[in-house]
Amino acid sequence: MSNSSSKRFTLKQSLGMFGRLWKCYAKSYRIQIFAAIPCAMLAGAAGALQAYLFQPAIDRVLIAGDPVALWVVPLAFLLVSIARGLSAYAQTVLISYAADRMVVGLQQDIFAKLLRLDMAFFHQYGESPQVGRFLTDVRFVRGATVKFFTSLPKEVLTALGMLGLLIYHSPVLSLVVVMMIPLFFYPVIWVGSKMRYIARRTQDETGRMISVLDQSFGALRQIKIAGRYDDEAERAAKIFGKMQKLMVKMVCYEELLTPMNEVLRAICFGFSVVFGGYLVQQGDMTIGAFMSFMVALVGIFTPIRVLSKINSIVQAGLAGMERTFDLLDRPEKIFDSLEALPLRLNHGAIAFRDVDFAYNQETPIFSGLTIEIPGGSCCALVGLSGAGKSTLLSMLPRFIDPTRGQVLIDGQDIRAVTLESLHHSIAYISQEVELFDLSLRENLCYAYPRANDAEIMAVLQQVGLSSFVAGLPKGLDTMIGENGVRLSGGQRQRVAFARALMKRAPIVLMDEATSALDSESEQHIQRAIAQFDRATTVMIVAHRLSTVQHADIICVLNQGRVVEQGDHQDLLAQGGVYARFCLQQWAGQSLEQGTL
Repeated sequence: MSNSSSKRFTLKQSLGMFGRLWKCYAKSYRIQIFAAIPCAMLAGAAGALQAYLFQPAIDRVLIAGDPVALWVVPLAFLLVSIARGLSAYAQTVLISYAADRMVVGLQQDIFAKLLRLDMAFFHQYGESPQVGRFLTDVRFVRGATVKFFTSLPKEVLTALGMLGLLIYHSPVLSLVVVMMIPLFFYPVIWVGSKMRYIARRTQDETGRMISVLDQSFGALRQIKIAGRYDDEAERAAKIFGKMQKLMVKMVCYEELLTPMNEVLRAICFGFSVVFGGYLVQQGDMTIGAFMSFMVALVGIFTPIRVLSKINSIVQAGLAGMERTFDLLDRPEKIFDSLEALPLRLNHGAIAFRDVDFAYNQETPIFSGLTIEIPGGSCCALVGLSGAGKSTLLSMLPRFIDPTRGQVLIDGQDIRAVTLESLHHSIAYISQEVELFDLSLRENLCYAYPRANDAEIMAVLQQVGLSSFVAGLPKGLDTMIGENGVRLSGGQRQRVAFARALMKRAPIVLMDEATSALDSESEQHIQRAIAQFDRATTVMIVAHRLSTVQHADIICVLNQGRVVEQGDHQDLLAQGGVYARFCLQQWAGQSLEQGTL
């Protein structure tokens, strides 16, 4: 990801990002945005007209005593104020609607992009920090968008209206003001660069905070049993403290503009009083015109002050846009090639040929690995933790791609077939059970939405859950909670297995799918696996050798290579690595019996 937290954007780059935001997200709401433009123009003109009305209020009402002007001027001021308020309100509503819709589109694209990225991305950057993109990044982008399209046009037009009024009353006196205005923008530019840097750090720390919170709540049982409340609270407090310091810095820099602007405004105001008073004394300017000039002068500083704050918000938004567009522009490693064809399944034979893979160059996982799995067979992958068993399994559905070599199904390189047809042919059961906060029925039918109750109950019977489901208050329509929290560990695992069976895929991948099961539950799963017909190819990763001993092929992985291969009896006879695994798990029992 980008590390340009201190990077300074040029005006061209800033406008380029807003241009992309317009082209990709705002253009669809151009009616609302264009409708807001005349509202901004009316608000700006009304502000200048309010300042102008001070001249007739003083010259004609107070000094000349015009009875008509006594009623007309206040009425005109009221009408102008109403017009200004309504136009500003309409502009804000129109732009806010467009900005919120743009943010929704941006969130949808971020979410879709994250879903399409390969698992290596999440292995490198983590999953929880990505949530920060939907919180901090998008919030900054929304704030910048609203200010850019709402306040910026309105305040610029108001400033131009006030400047026009100053020139109208006294071109000479207004020249002093015009010469001093650039001084206001130097601190704005400096503060803007600081705000952008702090905004990027805030976005990074938000990702870390979400990660810490996710880890803590996910390991709540471990925290409680270990009595590590204070340690976890201290770990979280460090992150919260960093966030607090960043927010204080942001406020300090943002509010630093106020005293700077006050000093410059006082200097400008003093010059205007001296030279304006001189013009009034010389008869070159009426008192009403001078008062109208001073009101316009005060009025021109208000949009300048607002514009300086807008710059701070826009700079934070640019940091959010940069991170967002960096993600959206990130090349996808897993995609359909232009010549991709649907997968043509025959026997479901799987082959890994001369496969290399590494999450990073320093720690390769595989080097020249080759495995041939006949169609309709059951292959088990065995090895020490970190041997790459789960990584190898992840290559088959292309969660990740090998850095070198081929993965084949029935002789077809899986990179040459469509992802849709590949995923349609594979059912995947992971060790980390992934259930949705939906009903039991919706979870079971997630990959096969057309299933009827009879098909569902038949699968539940296979995994030994039919009696459990029959006892639920709403049966299949019972909500199971976030990640199946209302189910036991074994029940969650069996529901995940039943979901895979519902798909009826010709290739089934099981990554430690029986790790959370008791003996009875495991027996149900073993019987279900035994019922797979010879048209189903099964790959199993397991540490519990009782799960794999009936496999047709057992591949023992060590240091990125297959060091042993054969069935249970053959490998025992070899007396190698697999036999030592068995001795460790089944010490004191007959290995040939294969019982715990």
